[in-house]
Amino acid sequence: MEGLREVITSKELFDKKEIELWEWQSFMFQDKTIMRFETLVNTLKFAFPFVHNYLIPNYGKEKAKEFPMKKSGPWRDNDSPLLESMNIRTPDPNQETWLIITTDRYSEVQEYINNLQESTSDSEH
Repeated sequence: MEGLREVITSKELFDKKEIELWEWQSFMFQDKTIMRFETLVNTLKFAFPFVHNYLIPNYGKEKAKEFPMKKSGPWRDNDSPLLESMNIRTPDPNQETWLIITTDRYSEVQEYINNLQESTSDSEH
């Protein structure tokens, strides 16, 4: 998958000291799985088809909006989560971006990825 660096749990991020204790214990990261993409552009190249080709056909538009997935990223010292949440800070399209999904629903994302890989594999033969 283009630009996907890794899929990691929030606990593993905490153990690697990439998030702080308060972050790991917060609602944002507790019991979450994180897909780390190289850039915002790569994230959108995954998220848009996931929503339109998987979530909406399986759940309908309204229920698809409830899927527990948020966009975030590693905070830098000059970042402000408050500004980000208020959409005041313009995201850098080249910055690493994370999709944060509740761990209990990540299996649906993995199913979508597996189907993509099978389709790619089938089209190569």
